[in-house]
Amino acid sequence: MDRLLVAMKAFDVPGQIHVPHSELIEHTGSLPKDRLLILADSSGVYTKAAAATLRAAGFDRIACLNGGMLAWDDAGMPLATDPAALLHGSCPCVLKTRR
Repeated sequence: MDRLLVAMKAFDVPGQIHVPHSELIEHTGSLPKDRLLILADSSGVYTKAAAATLRAAGFDRIACLNGGMLAWDDAGMPLATDPAALLHGSCPCVLKTRR
């Protein structure tokens, strides 16, 4: 696969890696520059800033998931969450799976 989902919050999506937004700079050395990195958070709030951070670190294959994981889930894409739990972070966004 030539693309990789980089999630800013903890989601269980096949083929993704979790890098908290606050730790992105620290992890740039471990991210592949030869693959398209698709950035995602709950609703897409932080992905543009994350993309700018990665561009400044020399990454040029970056995309932001429009609407974040809320849109991903609404589209029926694979996402495993605990239906009784909410995913919280520094963002006021909250994700409750449709399942």
